Amino acid sequence: MFTGKRCKVQCVAFTGIASILLPHGRTSHKIFGLRVPLTPDSASSIKPNSSKARQLAEIDIFLMDEAPMLPKYGLQNIDQLLRSVGNPDLPFGGKVMVLGGDFRQCLPVQPRANRSELLDLSIKRCSLWSLFKTFTLEENMRIQIDQQQFANYLLKLGNGELPLNNMDEIELPLSVISTGNLIDEVFGNCLVSERYDGMKDRAILAPLNKDVDKINNDIDAKLPGEYKIYYSNDSVKDQHEGALEFTTEFLNSVNISDLPPHELKLKKKSLIMLLRNLDVSEGLCNGVRLIVTSLCNNIVKAKIVTGEQSGKEVHIPRITLDSSKSQIGCTMQRHQFPRRKLFSKIDLANAYQQVRLDEESGIPGMTVFLDDICITGRDMDEHVHNLRAVLTRLHNAGLRIKLSNQRVLAHYDARLPLVLSVGNSAYGPGAVLVHRYPDGSERPVCYASRTHNDAEKSYNQLDKEADKLDMPQTAASRLQRYASRLVAHDYSVEWVSTVENLVADALSRLPLSSDARAERAHSDITRAEAASYLHYVENELPISYKDIADATKCDPVLRKNYRYILFGWPQSTEFESD
Repeated sequence: MFTGKRCKVQCVAFTGIASILLPHGRTSHKIFGLRVPLTPDSASSIKPNSSKARQLAEIDIFLMDEAPMLPKYGLQNIDQLLRSVGNPDLPFGGKVMVLGGDFRQCLPVQPRANRSELLDLSIKRCSLWSLFKTFTLEENMRIQIDQQQFANYLLKLGNGELPLNNMDEIELPLSVISTGNLIDEVFGNCLVSERYDGMKDRAILAPLNKDVDKINNDIDAKLPGEYKIYYSNDSVKDQHEGALEFTTEFLNSVNISDLPPHELKLKKKSLIMLLRNLDVSEGLCNGVRLIVTSLCNNIVKAKIVTGEQSGKEVHIPRITLDSSKSQIGCTMQRHQFPRRKLFSKIDLANAYQQVRLDEESGIPGMTVFLDDICITGRDMDEHVHNLRAVLTRLHNAGLRIKLSNQRVLAHYDARLPLVLSVGNSAYGPGAVLVHRYPDGSERPVCYASRTHNDAEKSYNQLDKEADKLDMPQTAASRLQRYASRLVAHDYSVEWVSTVENLVADALSRLPLSSDARAERAHSDITRAEAASYLHYVENELPISYKDIADATKCDPVLRKNYRYILFGWPQSTEFESD
């Protein structure tokens, strides 16, 4: 109806599992930028002039399912956001808001809140609620004829119309009471017939996490095959200096509902369920169920069995998860596969590998530059020792190093010949310094490129080619001057076509942005952008830091500077030279 009137409609839901049932549905947190968790002081993460704000401005009607689960300040956040992108004088910026849901089902969740606090969180207590017109659905379109009696029973239960016994309890019908083994009655047929996909339509609800864990273990024990056990790596996030330190054993014993267990035991065909939204468009959202298909060392392969993406194979890695609530008074981190068994919870909100490799990691001779790990040492033995320390750190984090035959930077070796490939275009020079090995293969040592400055753009091609070798331009007899500079080096010059000089030519046509050399020499940022890194390892250096320290003590000027640096510059000096 709305699309027929050329209205743009956006379907949203508070939960991910409900959003995938809607056409082009998304969660309210995704569309409106609601914070996780929602608090009275939180505001939308969408900025008024951002691209997301412009997309919201084009929407005419918002249809929201599971609206009773939204706290009242979430509705206020949405109103403030839509006013900022639409008409600020109208509720929700003049957009049409259609809220759907049943207030007899799940209300907003607030840990340790009492009944009055939970009711106060309801959107019915929001000042905007009076602006809505309420419509009631009378007929259940999904119920079957033989289920009508049980449906009426559930309605009376929700309305508080069922009679109570002497113990103020509601007596359940005998038809819904299990007298045997509950697991066999619910999952027995699927387990015996090995139709494990049928388990997706069955569930056992339990009030406590310990009950859920016991049921999970009992059901997994009935599955064929051996267990694969994964152990987590636990820590405390952002622990302040002097704070109470927790032992590893204690952290391993903590069982928080929004974190997977320390000891995760899985089998093939185990049924697991997502807790947080990972990628709603791909079907990975909270509430989606999956069946484990393969158990690897660093990933678990699973098949989605619910929703529009049913049957799709996905890979879930071992990641670092932060607890949203803690029993120890601070945020706990657990590096583990983010899932529990069967009725479990998977949190992929922080799906990235966290391996500490920085100056404070305790590994000497190592630094991280962008996505590269640079390792060195004072000699070959120390270099190998530092390299092993980094590889051990990566191995303990569950990462593997894949060997590659790609051309990577080589260490400079004074015993091997060097080949300098250069190119020069109208944009700037480019160069590659490589080692040529006895078998004829070559590996690069470093790369360099930059743009021409205004003066260099007017050079003729001869001067541009010479400038690539860092030769200054000379007014007269420049060829002889170039030759005199090169005569001190043992070299040979070889012309190669552009087709065979692809790397240097590409660097010259897509150089790093750079201004004049004088500006580059005084700018750390520009110098860093245009820097070339030479990987150099030598077993024995001609001079050590101790030699430099001893020579400094013997030099009168450096000895004074050393004393001034330690104890401060003097108010007055005896000699003008000081």
